[in-house]
Parts: sequence; structure tokens; C-alpha cells
Amino acid sequence: MASLLVAVSLGTNYALSGVPNVKLMDLCVFLAGKHLGLLYGALVGAFSWAFYGVLNPYGASLVTTVVAIVGQISYAIAGWALGNLNFSSESRGERNPAWHAAAGFFSTLLYDLFTNSAFGVFFYGSAVAGLLAMNFPLPMGVIHEASNFVLFPLVAVPIESKMNDLVGRRVAKKTPNLPRLDKLLVVMASLSLLLNGFLLPNYLSLREENDRLTAMLKENTIQVNVLVNFGNGTRTWYNATVLPSGSSMYNTTTKLFGTRVAATFTPYGVMVNEIAGVGTSPDHPNSYWMWFKWDQISGTWTMGDTAADQHALSPGEVVAWAFVDFSNPNVVPGP
Repeated sequence: MASLLVAVSLGTNYALSGVPNVKLMDLCVFLAGKHLGLLYGALVGAFSWAFYGVLNPYGASLVTTVVAIVGQISYAIAGWALGNLNFSSESRGERNPAWHAAAGFFSTLLYDLFTNSAFGVFFYGSAVAGLLAMNFPLPMGVIHEASNFVLFPLVAVPIESKMNDLVGRRVAKKTPNLPRLDKLLVVMASLSLLLNGFLLPNYLSLREENDRLTAMLKENTIQVNVLVNFGNGTRTWYNATVLPSGSSMYNTTTKLFGTRVAATFTPYGVMVNEIAGVGTSPDHPNSYWMWFKWDQISGTWTMGDTAADQHALSPGEVVAWAFVDFSNPNVVPGP
């Protein structure tokens, strides 16, 4: 039964991968805790997340996997607690939808509070930051809690009797003999947890090194925003273009368009003749490429006062190329 719940958990997780925070894995762990006992509930959650964490469609993360495995225990506890409440035989309270809805909501709230706090500490250095990210900018926590509030009574209640027929509450609690598949489940889940624990220090060390290299990269790069006006009604922005520090306007152009830039090099600097197939031609004998920079004080574009290869860009600078037609004296050059 535990193996079947793991299989259902994984299969539905992949099937619902396009629906964020709506999953049946939590419900499977809850049912395992209720009908198989707390240990089995924890193992179903651990093995499900150990497998899903490695082959996650959103990308594998050791920290995410370990935190989620621990967090899944909240569902096992909720199932175990509901299964051990003393209900009268007439009330059939253990399969009351209201109890399942409450269990789904509060166990999910506990899971979200724990996991988001842990993610905040690991990824942002603050549990508060993780809790704030729980529902901002998207209400992912609310979606998670609301979906389980609905799914627990909607899905669990109809199949409770079938699970009782297959398992039997008293037999499940005593678990005198473990089936072979469940023994394998215990072994594999235990090995997975040991492996994750062994790899976690290495992962954290690599993440620290990645943060160091990222900071070093930021110190030696700049980001600029570039507008290109092709003079035919097409205006394209290239925002947050990353360049090495000290890059010129011409460097930016060749980074964006590569070999589709034609230029003439003179003693006074480079003159760009063509960008992406647009340039001076018999059809446009009086049109030329000019570069501009945005003046934040005046709120206007000003023509570049040097050759494109002689202007070193500043971090956050806004610049533009425009294919300007100088044959019309009434047209003010600009992007």
C-alpha cells in the first residue's frame, strides 16, 4: 500500500507539474499516515520527494529536497492524528469532510510556514524574507492551502473505505510483518536521506563559491539599455544588456548584432554603416546611423558627441541607435 501511494504521488505530481502548488502528494502522505501509521506516512513523503526532487521538472535542488522531505511530516502527523481520534461509530467522524478539510488546511499551513522559513534562511539569509515570498508577488501559499482544503475532503473521503478494506486500521497500526516492497521502500528512503545528508555540505560549499563568482562577475560587468530605431517604423529595445566594464557603444552593437554590423574605421573613430541589413543604400542615400544617449535631467535624447567606439558606457546608461534621414530638414534627428 505504501508503495502504491508513492507511485500515485509521483505520477500525479508529474501530471500536474504545470499547475503550481496543486498536487496530490500531500494527500498521499496524509493517507499513509492515517491508515499505515506515522512511520509509513513519513517514509511515503520522504521517498516521494527524494525521487521527485532529483527529477524535478523545475530543476533539482538539494536544499529544496531536504527541506520538503522534512516538511512532508506535517501531513503524516495530520493523518496519524485524525486516524487516532476517538469517534463514535455512529458519527463516522473520521471520514467527515469537515475534519479532512481542516486537516488539509492546517497541515499545509504548517508545511508552508516551515519550508518558506527554511528557504528564506538558505537562499536569502532571513526567515522573514522567505515568509514574505510565500505570498508575494504571487499568492502561492494561499493557492497551496486552498487546494488542499478542497482536495483532502473531495478525494480522500471517497476512497477511505477502500483503504480500510485493503489495510485494516488495527493491522496497519501494529505492522507485524512488513511486505517486501515496503521493506525495499524503507531501505531506499533511508539511503536517499543519508545520501542527501552527505551531499548537503558539498552543495552549500558550491553555492557559496557560486555566490562569490557571481559577485565578482557583477563587479566586472555593467548593464545598459539599448534602443535601436531602424527608421522604418521598427523600434526594438534590448534592456539589461550585460557587458564587460569599460565597453564602448560600438562593443554593445557588435554584442547585440554580431557580424550583422558593418563599419568603417577611421583615424577619428569607427563609423557604423549598417545594422542588421539596414544601412545607407541607393534607396536611402541620405540616411545614416547615429547614436544617442538619454539625458535623465532634461528627459531628452542627445546625439553622441564622440565616435561610437570612443564612448565608454556607464552602468545603467540608456543609449540608442537611429537610422536618421538627413534629406528632410524638418526632421529632428533622434531615436
